[in-house]
Amino acid sequence: MKTPTESPFKKVIDTFSIKPPWDSIIIGCLSVLLAVPLFIIAHQNLIDPQWWISIDRIVLFVAIVSALFFALRLLKRIILLAVIGYLILLIYGTVLGNYGFLDVYEDYRSMVYMMADDPNPQNIIISKLLPFPNKSSILRGVDYKNPKVRNFAVMATTKHFRDVKGYGGYRQLIQCFAVFKEINSRWIYVNDPRGRDYIAKADESVTL
Repeated sequence: MKTPTESPFKKVIDTFSIKPPWDSIIIGCLSVLLAVPLFIIAHQNLIDPQWWISIDRIVLFVAIVSALFFALRLLKRIILLAVIGYLILLIYGTVLGNYGFLDVYEDYRSMVYMMADDPNPQNIIISKLLPFPNKSSILRGVDYKNPKVRNFAVMATTKHFRDVKGYGGYRQLIQCFAVFKEINSRWIYVNDPRGRDYIAKADESVTL
């Protein structure tokens, strides 16, 4: 009696399957990473009952992590295969100096930081997911760790809109306008090559 042959897709999944308990550990870590931004969204949009030591928020976070964990467990094989593929891409990007592990960490950290101070944190996730022209080129051109870029931003935010009072919730947006105002006052527009946009790193032209 002949046994049915396995499909190539199932063979690939079985080849890259992760044995217990590592599969649960990976899914647990992924659940926590996904739960943090979801918790911030829920925290900002749900009424805070002001319970003792914020027990309601602790229960909320545990519930989100648990729901994600069980949901990801149902798609365990596909999720683990996707994680392995993503790690391979990050290793490839890290070796070639493109988008790698450090970039993922910085993007995740900055996203969580911005969401914590935003009354509508879900909009930040939507803006991250929505495509816009030249997104990858612009991200490569951003060099916020460069001291010149940082000093320019500090100078602009201390120079403009310092007298604006009563809008503490919009502090970050006001600072963005301050940086734009300083850049705009020095702006000299030069046409880009026909059919494409030329995007250069900020430290190539920033002067104080």
